Amino acid sequence: MRSLLAALLLPALCLSAIQAEEPKELPKIREFEIKTIEALGQELYKRDHLASDGTDLLFATHPEAKGQSIRGWVSILGEDASTVYFVRQKEDVLSMAYSVTFPREGKPTVKDQVGEALPESVRTRFLARQTAMAAVPKLYTPQTNAEVLDDPAGKGFLVYVLASTDEPNKMVVGGHYRVTVSADGRKAEAVDALSRSLLILPINSPDVPKGAETVAAFMSHVVSPTPVETHVFVSLLHRKTFFVATSPTDIWKVENGTITKTEIKP
Repeated sequence: MRSLLAALLLPALCLSAIQAEEPKELPKIREFEIKTIEALGQELYKRDHLASDGTDLLFATHPEAKGQSIRGWVSILGEDASTVYFVRQKEDVLSMAYSVTFPREGKPTVKDQVGEALPESVRTRFLARQTAMAAVPKLYTPQTNAEVLDDPAGKGFLVYVLASTDEPNKMVVGGHYRVTVSADGRKAEAVDALSRSLLILPINSPDVPKGAETVAAFMSHVVSPTPVETHVFVSLLHRKTFFVATSPTDIWKVENGTITKTEIKP
């Protein structure tokens, strides 16, 4: 049995809060077409899911990896196989730790590469990751992930610095950044806060009757005229429909990796 989040029944109250709290000027962020936002959000979910599965498999097969000074990962997507490269750092020197490869067919493999040199493509993307993490003004949560995507409008990267939580009934909708990084991975060219503040919503509302499930959530969004990539990402991550109000008259539906304008009127 499934139930719609109670907040969805109160759009007028939520929208009036937008008008009351919205500052006169908001920092402008890079804007993309809807199709690009959808594609980036879907890829972000794919990379994050890959990294999560890779981490679980790594620690299950190599528990000693927790002592290898791993500082993060880089995911490389391919048609026949995708790989998560875990990078370690000793002083200022970066090197390989482990890699976990997921072939299109067959079982994943874990490879111990401790101390080996980083492939250049992995090194550049990891530098972009470090550059982005250093460039954001504030980390909203102690647990923070970062995923490196290719910039669809340039030769550099888009690095998503993602707030997260390990609480099982919470989903982090706001508190994420998108950082545009140069092709050499060393310069942050733009830092976009994809929300005005941290926003954590319950996966299942405490008001939902026992045995029921929350299937949709309503939220306001004021930093761009459309939903952004992280709305697509979090919706896919938690398998929830989001209704995103970007103005007192514009409400969007984010579902199954797509964004559509709704006919709902406050």
